[in-house]
Amino acid sequence: MSKPLLFIPSPRDIPEFNEATAKLTTIDKLWLKYYPQEEAYTKARQWFLEDDHYSHLVILPDDLIVNQNILDRLIEDTQKHNIISGWCANTINDNGETDSNISLAHLPPDPPLRNLYHELHFESLVFMEHILKVGIPIIPVAHQGFALTVLAKHIVKKVPFRTSAGCCVDSCLSLDLNRMEITQFVDLRARSRHIKTNPDILLTGKKIPEMIFEAV
Repeated sequence: MSKPLLFIPSPRDIPEFNEATAKLTTIDKLWLKYYPQEEAYTKARQWFLEDDHYSHLVILPDDLIVNQNILDRLIEDTQKHNIISGWCANTINDNGETDSNISLAHLPPDPPLRNLYHELHFESLVFMEHILKVGIPIIPVAHQGFALTVLAKHIVKKVPFRTSAGCCVDSCLSLDLNRMEITQFVDLRARSRHIKTNPDILLTGKKIPEMIFEAV
């Protein structure tokens, strides 16, 4: 039986996110508050792999508004797909009104740390909406900048999370999956809202890191 764990890497305190995430009532949650990115992902991965009860790791960044329907849909998708994500607007170097977080055919530059925005080849929101409208709900992608993402346990075992000098864990994952010939998919019916934030609200290095587990 599938039992997912929701991993929330959270270097910020965003009230709107906290309120939305509190409404996800069917899943255990593991919060990694105020940790550097690589340490947060490493600790969460270790926790997940050491507990035999969990079948899937669900990644929810703390600037993404997700509802129960989106979570349920992606977990249902895992019956056919070992790694599947939702999608959202892109707010990095974009106003959130034009680009998605998806690149259909282009991998991130390697190493990704010093990439330029245009090198990521994000598809427009209009194009992604068109794909869904013509009746293609689930698509393979080369890269997605983490929206809600669900990974089967054997994928997490095979592909450790890593960063590029402390950055870009999503890009590193896409590069590593490609090297291992593992295809990731996106369900276009699982669209979430990406909050535009400012680096000033990052609390890593300002607050004491803590790991918080919330059981259903």
